[in-house]
Amino acid sequence: MIGEIIANATWLAPYAGALLTLALSLGRRRIRGYVGASVLLISALSSTFLLRSVLGSSEGFVHYAHTWVPGVGVDLGIYVDTLSAFMAFVVAWLSFLIGFYSLKYMEGDPGLARYWFFFSFFVGSMMLLILAENLILMFLGWEGTGLASYALIGHWHTDPEEKWVGDHGRKALGISMRFSPSHGGLRAIVFTRLGDVGFLAGIAVIYALTGTSALPAWPKDLHSNNDFS
Repeated sequence: MIGEIIANATWLAPYAGALLTLALSLGRRRIRGYVGASVLLISALSSTFLLRSVLGSSEGFVHYAHTWVPGVGVDLGIYVDTLSAFMAFVVAWLSFLIGFYSLKYMEGDPGLARYWFFFSFFVGSMMLLILAENLILMFLGWEGTGLASYALIGHWHTDPEEKWVGDHGRKALGISMRFSPSHGGLRAIVFTRLGDVGFLAGIAVIYALTGTSALPAWPKDLHSNNDFS
């Protein structure tokens, strides 16, 4: 039970942090930032325990799941092998370091509540994308990262000149390579949403061929690994 809580905290803690930053939006900005960074640290520490569990497991994976949509066999849970455990470990710690750096870098920004909400939401969605035990959860994580990316890239939506990216006068195929934050965010969400079409088609094909959305389609008598010793 404790092992499952720690494993799920890897992706749930950032989501909880996103909600907490909204709840603290009327409070002191410094406290809000510390809360945001702290939940990212919880996720990073949880990913460390998760990696240790996978490396020490005789099966080579960790799997926790609860029935979510019985009709189509979709569970709510995680499936972590060595590759995804290392990826979660790297992403979680990098996200914490970025969050820690943001405490000073974003100091005084008028949109701090929005920044911390979407940054934490992005990290939670990325971790869900990595650790999802089925394609449906993976798709939800993918969609979450796309939404948060749009909000973060376009964070300075009033497009102040000093926040533009690119070089003056540089063009490619006659198109200026200098973009405002709001324009960059719009480009990001349009291109990632184009990828959704192929993603959904792939999920549909795999489900039609295998009858499951699980990653991977492990035998039903395979037991979960709860070894965090």
